[in-house]
Amino acid sequence: MAESHLVRAEAESIIRDHVILASTLTMAPVPLVDGILLFNLQLNLIGRLADHYGVTFDQFYRGIAASLLTGALPVLATGFGLSALKLWPGLGTLGAAGTLSTLAGLVSYATGKVLMEHFEAGGTLEDLSTSAFRARVRRAMHAGRPGMQALLAGRPT
Repeated sequence: MAESHLVRAEAESIIRDHVILASTLTMAPVPLVDGILLFNLQLNLIGRLADHYGVTFDQFYRGIAASLLTGALPVLATGFGLSALKLWPGLGTLGAAGTLSTLAGLVSYATGKVLMEHFEAGGTLEDLSTSAFRARVRRAMHAGRPGMQALLAGRPT
């Protein structure tokens, strides 16, 4: 029992690090670069969690992970639109960065939370359906702000 708490605490630490990184990456002043960086950060999050839970994550599974992340495309498209506001100096840059920071952190939190629960239940990337993943990420995003704040504060989620 204590070991499972340690495993979960380490997984939450991985997610927390990625939430912080995602929120920080969106502060980049160059439009659209943040979206590319965020996508790669999400792949890294999936890989780190998979390794942590002993789930295979090689080139084949990177393709599966990329297809899973396309479930977040509507959110990322919104992010790309907001990122374009960075072209407007001053308020556009500040507004886009602030909004994108929260959005990117929430996407990372939801992705990590869903994968953590899936891996803890004995799942792999191979048996995770794209549509189920998308639905679970959407639900986690809707309920996610308090959970993300708890995670960042170091409280178990």
